Amino acid sequence: MEVGRSRGRRGVCTVLQGVESGKASLKTLTLGRANSVGGGKGGDENGPKRKLYAMVSETLRYKPLLDQLVVKADTTGTLFSDEHMREKEQGYIMLYEMLLGKGSIQGGGKLKRHLMQYKARLEECLAEAKVSAGLSKDASNESLLPKSARRHIFPRYARVNLVACPEGAKGVAAALQKEGYAAKVDGVVPSLLVLPPGTDLHDHAMVKDGRLVLQDKSSCFSAEALLGQEACAAAGATRDARAEWRGGDVIDACAAPGNKTMHAASLLHERASAAAAASAASSGGGSAGAGKVADRSNTGKRAKVFAFDKDLRRLALMRRRVDDSGASAGGAIETRLQDFLEVDPADRRYSKVTAILLDPSCSGSGIVSAPDRLHENQGDADEGEGAPGGDREEGRSRVARLAAFQLQGLLKAMSFPQVQRVCYSTCSVHAVENEDVVAKALDQQPTPSPLTTASTASASAAASSERFELSRCLSRWPRRGLAVSGLSKAQAACLARTDPFEDETNGFFVAVFERGVSSNGGVTSSGELGSGVSPGSCSGNGGGGGDGGAGVGGNSNGEPASKKKRNRHKNRKKNKKKRKLAEAEGKTQSEEAEQKEGAAEGCEEGNGEIGAATSIGATTE
Repeated sequence: MEVGRSRGRRGVCTVLQGVESGKASLKTLTLGRANSVGGGKGGDENGPKRKLYAMVSETLRYKPLLDQLVVKADTTGTLFSDEHMREKEQGYIMLYEMLLGKGSIQGGGKLKRHLMQYKARLEECLAEAKVSAGLSKDASNESLLPKSARRHIFPRYARVNLVACPEGAKGVAAALQKEGYAAKVDGVVPSLLVLPPGTDLHDHAMVKDGRLVLQDKSSCFSAEALLGQEACAAAGATRDARAEWRGGDVIDACAAPGNKTMHAASLLHERASAAAAASAASSGGGSAGAGKVADRSNTGKRAKVFAFDKDLRRLALMRRRVDDSGASAGGAIETRLQDFLEVDPADRRYSKVTAILLDPSCSGSGIVSAPDRLHENQGDADEGEGAPGGDREEGRSRVARLAAFQLQGLLKAMSFPQVQRVCYSTCSVHAVENEDVVAKALDQQPTPSPLTTASTASASAAASSERFELSRCLSRWPRRGLAVSGLSKAQAACLARTDPFEDETNGFFVAVFERGVSSNGGVTSSGELGSGVSPGSCSGNGGGGGDGGAGVGGNSNGEPASKKKRNRHKNRKKNKKKRKLAEAEGKTQSEEAEQKEGAAEGCEEGNGEIGAATSIGATTE
């Protein structure tokens, strides 16, 4: 029995070392590993994994408090000395068991005897810490933790896959209610269901077959803000001339592991089904065509989501998830093993892309439901509360590097000449990664070069001549952005934020940029809405769009329509050849990636990456 406990503790130490070194996430190292810790043959196969996850997560949560107690109790500096302890991780685990767990150390031998000498003094320091914090001695130990480290119990969220559920969220909610679940439709994300905390749906048939996706509420904000019912309705009501973006393709720049990608595809399907039904009704044709995955406006071609990620394993996981969910029906999702920063905006394969979703690597400071995030975020203290013992300067430097990378990705998205809308989101609560990046992007946004193909030249020239401005997103959500340097109060009101301690979901940030909204009047330099602008448009300086844009009948150089027509005829064969070469190249890349990823293992749900060598993703289930 002693040997079994020793092996189990060594396994816990290995996982703790892996998390603290950044080797992998806690979920990957516990729930995704072989059942080799604390288990035997038979019984609950996942039981030992869950026990391992719980032990490491609790030790991580209380590690800053344990550090404080050790410093106060160990006046001689011998408690964690190399003489007595070869692995400090094992010491932390035993200290947790002794002080904060069951009160006793299971097994341990010489190290246990060493630590037990300090038990009385450590307990005194624990009681003194509670008194110093204004708490009673019998207050919970958790009350001593930083706010960010305390347990946060959120409702169970489940997004309805509209590709597989024609009955919609209301129909699925009704079906779950008949089974005894207290399910209701969310008031901000129409395809999201809300259930009581602790509701276990992991083994439910609708989760297993992809009709339901277990996804945190704030994680659904990105695709909803970019493509949801509110966004499409606002475009149709205020910007008829630019409403064509609703029928175009979408790029998910940092796609793996795919929840946001599948949500975008689901919304494309909903949009096309509604348009097809309306068209059929107006023509007296009933509901014919309502089952199409997505249609581009006036073309009949299906819109798709181009999903980019440079990490082989993450992309392989996304492909499996997409296939299992049925979200790729009809080619709605096309994965690309490529760094988004290296994509050519003039590539004809993306000439129909009118919207980009950018959710890049971030600090993950808003994720309070993942215990291993606490270790990563201890030094992230550019604002708000920092965990005890964290290196604030190192944390600020890390967040600043991330912000520079995020700005690079956002400016890249803005460089696509035909793109009308860009959604930028993070699971961070730091203004440095959020509002500051938005302000810099508005100021530094590039002037894209129009596409050169004859069929898209005039349209892209007209689009690229206009600047991106902020468009108010998720208007039903009450918590808005911060008015930082470079952003007016009116602009900040266009942004959406979530507070993990107040909003029953992980911390998140969303901004939507739309091209040319200032032509409707924008926001004056004083921050007031200009005449003729809808509340859905937020421009900081009130300036008009760029000069020199091409009209429908000409190009950016003022070329007459007749000459343009001759050029189109002259280059038709050349363009056709280029298109075939591009399609062949794309097919080859896809086949090569699939061959390489056949044996790749899955990893946890989190943010993708577009330029970093390793992911700094965050679990947002």
